[in-house]
Amino acid sequence: MKKYRAFFVLFLILIFPILIYVFIKAFGTQNYRPIETISEKIPNPDGSLDSVFRAVGDFSFASHRGDTLRMDSLKGKIWLANVFHGNCSDACDIENAYIKQLLTKDFPTDPDIRIISFSVDPANDSVPVLKAYAEKLEADRRWYFLTGNPAVLSKFLIEELKFLPTDPKALSEKGLTDRTFRLVDWDGHLRGSIYHSAAENEMVTMAQHMVFLQKELADMRSGAHSPQ
Repeated sequence: MKKYRAFFVLFLILIFPILIYVFIKAFGTQNYRPIETISEKIPNPDGSLDSVFRAVGDFSFASHRGDTLRMDSLKGKIWLANVFHGNCSDACDIENAYIKQLLTKDFPTDPDIRIISFSVDPANDSVPVLKAYAEKLEADRRWYFLTGNPAVLSKFLIEELKFLPTDPKALSEKGLTDRTFRLVDWDGHLRGSIYHSAAENEMVTMAQHMVFLQKELADMRSGAHSPQ
């Protein structure tokens, strides 16, 4: 029974999202709904009475490739953020399976998609550690693993991307306190929802929202649609 249950879970993770994506591509290209912006609103910097959505703040963290990734590098991209650490096992395995599904099956050639995985154990996750981690996963070139100053990185994850603080005990047990994804648009705005990797339906919704954002971005570039 456990064997069949494992097979069923694998089917849900790897196959079901493909079916959803194909359906959307085939039948929903002309009809999509705007994905809600969930960033907080702030006063308009130009001094007008209209409020604007607050964009994710700037950052500069070392990547597994030995270079530095900055917020400016993601301008014009649709990106998905999650947290992990180099010794993470089960929780990260599930999230990594979803990410590989997105990059290899759902968005195999899209140059506007990025995955940004932030370490919650930067004291131990050096660039060489992350490089080995990425190689083990055979990570796509659009997938970045980031590390940096522990205090700066933690503050960024909590204040800018709204991840929960990491419990050191959870790390020692190779688990995570936050098993969620954030979807960020080309202007740095948080979109859609907070997606929990433990909920299959939320992962399907996340893939759908990414497809809709693709359409929104394409329409915006063509002048056919005004972003939120």
